[in-house]
Amino acid sequence: MDPQRVIYVGTFSKILFPSLRIGYVLLPKPLHEKWRYLRTHTDVQNPPFEQAALAEYLHARKLDRHIQRMRRLYGERRRKLFSALKESFGASWIPWGDAAGLHVAIEFPGKCFDRAFLEKCRKYGIRITPVEYHSICKGRHPDKLLLSYGHLEPDEIDKSVLLLKKLLEE
Repeated sequence: MDPQRVIYVGTFSKILFPSLRIGYVLLPKPLHEKWRYLRTHTDVQNPPFEQAALAEYLHARKLDRHIQRMRRLYGERRRKLFSALKESFGASWIPWGDAAGLHVAIEFPGKCFDRAFLEKCRKYGIRITPVEYHSICKGRHPDKLLLSYGHLEPDEIDKSVLLLKKLLEE
């Protein structure tokens, strides 16, 4: 992408921890001065101690090691989820958008995840979201669930998939 025409905006909250509340912007050189002015006069500034700690963390290349470790961990959890789904459901499910992130959409052909199903899940302590909930065009994805796995340990993934199977069979 053309560095003279593209502005990148991001946050460290998702890769480190949410309460850090420090973001970043990479923008073309001609916009630096105006950006500095706008940040100084229109925005709440980030806390200086946290910025200094983050700068040291970045300088020491600890973020690189953290990202490598988390990629391995989340990759293992993703593989565990897919393994548990295959063990419980065989080939009766289809993953969507599974190349990145900490969640995946799973299609269960022939199923419909309506309010009654969500209530049943809540009753059993499962927090789950149908893809339909996030869809702009309603009615296109009634058979897909959004499964998050980044926060779950492998044994929790196994238990959750078994419980999901039980609920789908009821």
